[in-house]
Amino acid sequence: MASILGQYYSATPKQRENGRNWYKLAHLVATEYALRYHTSVSAAAGVIAALSPMKSWSQNLKLAADCLAGGVPRHMGANARLACAIRDGAEPDVALRGRKTAAFWRAIMGDENAVVIDRWMIRALGLPDSTRLTPNQYDTLAAIVTSEAAIADATPAQFQAVVWCAIRGRSF
Repeated sequence: MASILGQYYSATPKQRENGRNWYKLAHLVATEYALRYHTSVSAAAGVIAALSPMKSWSQNLKLAADCLAGGVPRHMGANARLACAIRDGAEPDVALRGRKTAAFWRAIMGDENAVVIDRWMIRALGLPDSTRLTPNQYDTLAAIVTSEAAIADATPAQFQAVVWCAIRGRSF
Protein backbone atom coordinates (compact mmCIF):
# COMPACT_ATOMS: atom_id res chain seq x y z
CA MET A 1 0.00 0.00 0.00
CA ALA A 2 1.39 3.38 -1.03
CA SER A 3 1.74 6.48 1.06
CA ILE A 4 -0.78 9.10 0.06
CA LEU A 5 1.45 12.03 0.96
CA GLY A 6 2.58 12.04 -2.66
CA GLN A 7 -1.03 12.39 -3.80
CA TYR A 8 -1.51 15.28 -1.37
CA TYR A 9 1.63 17.06 -2.55
CA SER A 10 0.76 16.42 -6.21
CA ALA A 11 -2.40 18.52 -5.83
CA THR A 12 -2.32 21.83 -7.64
CA PRO A 13 -2.52 24.94 -5.46
CA LYS A 14 -6.18 25.31 -6.53
CA GLN A 15 -6.97 21.67 -5.68
CA ARG A 16 -5.27 22.10 -2.30
CA GLU A 17 -7.26 25.26 -1.58
CA ASN A 18 -10.51 23.65 -2.71
CA GLY A 19 -9.82 20.48 -0.74
CA ARG A 20 -9.11 22.40 2.43
CA ASN A 21 -12.49 24.12 2.03
CA TRP A 22 -14.44 21.20 0.55
CA TYR A 23 -16.32 20.16 3.68
CA LYS A 24 -17.08 23.75 4.62
CA LEU A 25 -18.72 24.15 1.20
CA ALA A 26 -20.53 20.82 1.63
CA HIS A 27 -21.83 22.11 4.97
CA LEU A 28 -23.13 25.22 3.20
CA VAL A 29 -24.97 22.97 0.73
CA ALA A 30 -26.49 21.01 3.62
CA THR A 31 -27.50 24.31 5.24
CA GLU A 32 -29.12 25.48 1.98
CA TYR A 33 -31.00 22.16 1.68
CA ALA A 34 -32.11 22.41 5.32
CA LEU A 35 -33.61 25.85 4.67
CA ARG A 36 -35.16 24.87 1.35
CA TYR A 37 -36.71 21.63 2.60
CA HIS A 38 -37.54 22.75 6.17
CA THR A 39 -35.33 20.28 7.99
CA SER A 40 -32.21 20.39 10.12
CA VAL A 41 -28.72 20.75 8.73
CA SER A 42 -27.90 17.43 10.40
CA ALA A 43 -30.77 15.68 8.56
CA ALA A 44 -29.85 17.27 5.22
CA ALA A 45 -26.21 16.22 5.68
CA GLY A 46 -27.38 12.76 6.73
CA VAL A 47 -29.46 12.33 3.58
CA ILE A 48 -26.52 13.48 1.47
CA ALA A 49 -24.20 11.02 3.24
CA ALA A 50 -26.66 8.12 3.00
CA LEU A 51 -27.01 8.60 -0.76
CA SER A 52 -23.32 9.17 -1.48
CA PRO A 53 -21.97 5.64 -2.16
CA MET A 54 -20.95 5.18 -5.79
CA LYS A 55 -22.35 8.57 -6.85
CA SER A 56 -20.68 11.69 -8.16
CA TRP A 57 -21.17 14.82 -6.08
CA SER A 58 -23.69 16.22 -8.59
CA GLN A 59 -25.65 12.93 -8.66
CA ASN A 60 -25.50 12.77 -4.87
CA LEU A 61 -26.94 16.26 -4.51
CA LYS A 62 -29.73 15.61 -7.00
CA LEU A 63 -30.73 12.42 -5.20
CA ALA A 64 -30.61 14.21 -1.84
CA ALA A 65 -32.74 17.11 -3.09
CA ASP A 66 -35.31 14.69 -4.52
CA CYS A 67 -35.42 12.77 -1.24
CA LEU A 68 -35.68 15.89 0.92
CA ALA A 69 -38.52 17.10 -1.32
CA GLY A 70 -40.44 13.95 -0.39
CA GLY A 71 -39.46 11.58 -3.17
CA VAL A 72 -37.97 8.12 -2.97
CA PRO A 73 -34.44 8.20 -4.38
CA ARG A 74 -33.45 5.88 -7.19
CA HIS A 75 -30.46 4.39 -5.50
CA MET A 76 -29.42 1.15 -3.89
CA GLY A 77 -32.43 0.06 -1.81
CA ALA A 78 -30.81 0.14 1.62
CA ASN A 79 -29.30 3.58 1.00
CA ALA A 80 -32.61 4.98 -0.25
CA ARG A 81 -34.46 3.56 2.77
CA LEU A 82 -31.82 5.00 5.08
CA ALA A 83 -32.02 8.43 3.44
CA CYS A 84 -35.82 8.42 3.73
CA ALA A 85 -35.59 7.36 7.38
CA ILE A 86 -33.25 10.27 8.12
CA ARG A 87 -35.50 12.65 6.20
CA ASP A 88 -38.42 11.37 8.29
CA GLY A 89 -36.68 11.92 11.62
CA ALA A 90 -34.06 9.22 12.28
CA GLU A 91 -30.94 10.71 13.83
CA PRO A 92 -28.01 10.51 11.38
CA ASP A 93 -25.47 9.81 14.13
CA VAL A 94 -27.44 6.67 15.01
CA ALA A 95 -28.81 5.68 11.60
CA LEU A 96 -25.58 5.95 9.60
CA ARG A 97 -23.80 2.73 10.61
CA GLY A 98 -21.45 2.38 7.64
CA ARG A 99 -18.03 3.81 8.41
CA LYS A 100 -17.80 5.73 5.13
CA THR A 101 -21.27 7.30 5.28
CA ALA A 102 -20.99 8.07 9.01
CA ALA A 103 -17.58 9.72 8.47
CA PHE A 104 -18.94 11.66 5.49
CA TRP A 105 -21.83 12.97 7.60
CA ARG A 106 -19.45 13.95 10.43
CA ALA A 107 -17.11 15.73 8.00
CA ILE A 108 -20.00 17.66 6.44
CA MET A 109 -21.12 18.59 9.94
CA GLY A 110 -17.68 20.06 10.66
CA ASP A 111 -15.75 17.21 12.32
CA GLU A 112 -12.23 17.89 11.04
CA ASN A 113 -11.07 14.53 12.42
CA ALA A 114 -13.49 12.51 10.28
CA VAL A 115 -11.79 10.40 7.62
CA VAL A 116 -13.82 9.34 4.59
CA ILE A 117 -12.36 6.26 2.91
CA ASP A 118 -14.21 5.92 -0.40
CA ARG A 119 -13.30 4.40 -3.76
CA TRP A 120 -11.10 7.43 -4.58
CA MET A 121 -9.12 7.09 -1.35
CA ILE A 122 -8.80 3.34 -1.97
CA ARG A 123 -7.28 4.19 -5.37
CA ALA A 124 -5.03 6.84 -3.83
CA LEU A 125 -3.77 4.23 -1.37
CA GLY A 126 -2.84 1.98 -4.30
CA LEU A 127 -5.43 -0.69 -3.57
CA PRO A 128 -7.53 -2.38 -6.27
CA ASP A 129 -10.90 -0.81 -7.09
CA SER A 130 -12.56 -4.08 -6.07
CA THR A 131 -11.32 -3.69 -2.48
CA ARG A 132 -14.09 -4.03 0.12
CA LEU A 133 -12.90 -2.96 3.54
CA THR A 134 -13.64 -4.68 6.80
CA PRO A 135 -14.24 -2.35 9.76
CA ASN A 136 -10.70 -3.04 11.02
CA GLN A 137 -9.19 -2.31 7.59
CA TYR A 138 -11.20 0.94 7.37
CA ASP A 139 -9.92 1.99 10.80
CA THR A 140 -6.33 1.14 9.79
CA LEU A 141 -6.59 3.25 6.62
CA ALA A 142 -8.21 6.09 8.56
CA ALA A 143 -5.29 6.00 10.99
CA ILE A 144 -2.85 6.21 8.05
CA VAL A 145 -4.72 9.22 6.66
CA THR A 146 -4.73 10.86 10.09
CA SER A 147 -0.98 10.26 10.52
CA GLU A 148 -0.12 11.58 7.07
CA ALA A 149 -2.43 14.58 7.54
CA ALA A 150 -0.37 15.59 10.57
CA ILE A 151 2.82 15.43 8.48
CA ALA A 152 1.17 17.69 5.88
CA ASP A 153 -0.06 20.09 8.59
CA ALA A 154 -3.70 19.51 7.63
CA THR A 155 -6.66 18.12 9.48
CA PRO A 156 -7.64 14.56 8.52
CA ALA A 157 -10.80 15.82 6.75
CA GLN A 158 -8.87 18.48 4.83
CA PHE A 159 -6.11 16.05 3.90
CA GLN A 160 -8.60 13.48 2.62
CA ALA A 161 -10.46 16.11 0.59
CA VAL A 162 -7.24 17.42 -0.98
CA VAL A 163 -6.21 13.87 -1.93
CA TRP A 164 -9.73 13.30 -3.29
CA CYS A 165 -9.42 16.43 -5.46
CA ALA A 166 -5.93 15.44 -6.64
CA ILE A 167 -6.76 11.84 -7.51
CA ARG A 168 -9.90 12.87 -9.39
CA GLY A 169 -8.11 15.73 -11.14
CA ARG A 170 -10.71 18.30 -10.14
CA SER A 171 -12.41 19.78 -7.09
CA PHE A 172 -16.00 18.63 -7.39
